[in-house]
Amino acid sequence: MAAVSHNDDRADGTDRRDRRPARRPIGRRRPVDPHAPEAVYERNVDAIYAYLARRLGPDQGEELTSQVFLEAFTNEERFDARRGNERAWLFGIAVNVLRHHHRQEARRRRAVARLQGRGRVVEIEEESALDRVWARDSRDEIATCLAELAPGEREVLLLHAWTDLTYADIAGALDLPIGTVRSRLSRARTRLAASLGPHALRNLRGTA
Repeated sequence: MAAVSHNDDRADGTDRRDRRPARRPIGRRRPVDPHAPEAVYERNVDAIYAYLARRLGPDQGEELTSQVFLEAFTNEERFDARRGNERAWLFGIAVNVLRHHHRQEARRRRAVARLQGRGRVVEIEEESALDRVWARDSRDEIATCLAELAPGEREVLLLHAWTDLTYADIAGALDLPIGTVRSRLSRARTRLAASLGPHALRNLRGTA
């Protein structure tokens, strides 16, 4: 039996290892611009995706995450550091993308209902999609309680429970005074605790 050759040379006379991209010496590496789109994306993509995936499921969460960054990089001149930091700005875009998605979903369902000849079309709340996600996981109590909250209270509560945003960040994301954020969150937490017990917020944070 012929010996197996371990020679890694290619037909053109070069070694495969020699064809790897050359590493730039550490001392010569160009500093990474923290404001470059790639850097902004890397710092925030996991947090944005995690929130949207919890709201809509992994597939739609991934799709909407792409929309968030596309909109952010297309309109980066709109970023105003006086109104919040980079992550708050991106979550503000995510909230708007999410609202637009729900409006489209509602229109689609109404159109389907009309085509099926239903006499009365029930309006669909913007957050109905997240209720469907929880229903699959048998978390009907949490979904029911959240559905009973005012939309503004629910939005503040979910941003507080499912992200690392501070009160000030949430205020920046939603373009609200921080006092409004605190009062909405207080009402939402009180109602959640009254319905589901003192550990309701902790349980909400643990939902996936």
